[in-house]
Amino acid sequence: MQLPSKLAIFVTFHFAETRLPYLQTICQEFASLGESVKVYIFTNDILQHATIEAAIQCYELDIEILSPTLLGHPYLLTWCHLAKARELFNSDPSISHFLYLEDDIHITQTNVIWWLRARQRLHQYGFYPGLLRYEVHPATEVLYSSDVIAPAIYEDTSKLVLKDGSYAFLNLNYPYQGLALLDRELMEEYLQMPDKEIDKSIWGLREKANQYLTFWNVPPGYQSRTMVGYDVTCQRIDSRCLVHHLPNSYATDPEEELGKVPLAGLIRFRGNGEGANATPGKPGAQ
Repeated sequence: MQLPSKLAIFVTFHFAETRLPYLQTICQEFASLGESVKVYIFTNDILQHATIEAAIQCYELDIEILSPTLLGHPYLLTWCHLAKARELFNSDPSISHFLYLEDDIHITQTNVIWWLRARQRLHQYGFYPGLLRYEVHPATEVLYSSDVIAPAIYEDTSKLVLKDGSYAFLNLNYPYQGLALLDRELMEEYLQMPDKEIDKSIWGLREKANQYLTFWNVPPGYQSRTMVGYDVTCQRIDSRCLVHHLPNSYATDPEEELGKVPLAGLIRFRGNGEGANATPGKPGAQ
């Protein structure tokens, strides 16, 4: 089983007691994401380090908890991991992969293995794999995309399709992930990217911290560098690239634009409505 040989994980955790269960849920996966894993948690409250450590110590992770000084604005917390990422990149060439994520994004070993395999396929075309956030409505258990606000038409979507037509990598119009997974080559490219390029997207200040190479060096005819897997035969998003946004907050808020497109209807074929075989439900490995 292929895993990153050495993985550095950066987590932004704006301290709140109510969010500790999310942090616990995502941390229980971390040890399985690489052969060697080191976790850096960036939090705004230096007085709560012991509370955070106590909440996750049962997972026996190599963890360092950091609090920035002179933060200036709470929204800047998401950016604090970049200095550590640069430091580690320059000082430790044995780190093979870097993962940044918000404190409520549940990434699994299945996601990482899919990412590594898809990275090999996409590399020659100038793309890299993307993951797709989803939520579960607690009343109906229907799965919704956290970030896609309008279904995509398959025929009109920029994509790369395998020769037999059974599988495709889709370039979605809403590529936000709430995380960023990069190998050493991608991280080097990002660290050399002009800072001004980050401001060319419409994402908010906090969200741009996980933008990385999303809109940089995009091949002509495409909207971003990230590609999501799609099973053309079954007409559904590949479940291996789905990551759970644990609060399910968009799907349950009727006033929120996000979280309203069901995964079962995310990709439509012209004249066919939703994918013919797509059904709502919890994702499983394919």
